Amino acid sequence: MSNLVPPALRQPIPATAPHRSLVSLLERVGRVLGPEELGLTEVEPTAAQLDAMARTAGTLTRSTMPACPLLLGPAGAGKTAVARLTARELIQRGVVKQVAEVNGASLCCGTIFWPQRDERFRQLLDALLTHQDTLLILEQFDLLLTRSEVGAALITDGLDRGLRLLAVARPKLSPQAINPESPLARRLEFVPVVEPEPEEVEQILRRRLQQHRLAQQVEITPEALAAVRVLAQRRPGANPGAALGLLEAVLAHAAWAGQKCAGPDDVYHLVTEQET
Repeated sequence: MSNLVPPALRQPIPATAPHRSLVSLLERVGRVLGPEELGLTEVEPTAAQLDAMARTAGTLTRSTMPACPLLLGPAGAGKTAVARLTARELIQRGVVKQVAEVNGASLCCGTIFWPQRDERFRQLLDALLTHQDTLLILEQFDLLLTRSEVGAALITDGLDRGLRLLAVARPKLSPQAINPESPLARRLEFVPVVEPEPEEVEQILRRRLQQHRLAQQVEITPEALAAVRVLAQRRPGANPGAALGLLEAVLAHAAWAGQKCAGPDDVYHLVTEQET
């Protein structure tokens, strides 16, 4: 897997002082991401994630619409990882200088009426349009389209004025949920982020286990690792997130119980009857 990762993702990115006005505006709804948050995690991107990254970067560097990628996929498939790693490569190539990440729920929080949310969103977009060297990663993008056409109109106008936007949808959003005749739909490029293949999941689990802080304390048998991969399909969310979460649970439970070794039974023990 490591030979698939672009060299740019392995090189350090420069730390850039964020714009003060932007930091102040983002105080309650998001933040400017630093180099450590845009770096490779313990889990390297899968082939499907690398493909999604290439499509996302290609969309963001277009001179014509659609120029706004919208990442779609189940929880745990790695949409946020794709967004951040794509942003990192755009910084490496000089396309943008910094990345702001905003949560749609935070923009909505505390607003009683939808016009209040829309006004807060308008102020954010206006500020970002004065800093066009900044890429906005907008998580829970679809929350800002709920019960109001103003949110969609604001995004459409912002994109037409040069806003660099990478949108991430909640798991249940599908392309069909957005009116294909709307002006916004013509500016969006739907990018699916799918689960990795079983072989990739096993590689991810082995890599995480090699690097895990509890690996020297608890031995995970090969049979237990196989059980994690299989039973993760029965837990909430998608892989690799579900599998990594189950592996973490097995390690933590074994360490807490003072076990030196964890086998398949320890995995089954953590999967409830309802899940199986």
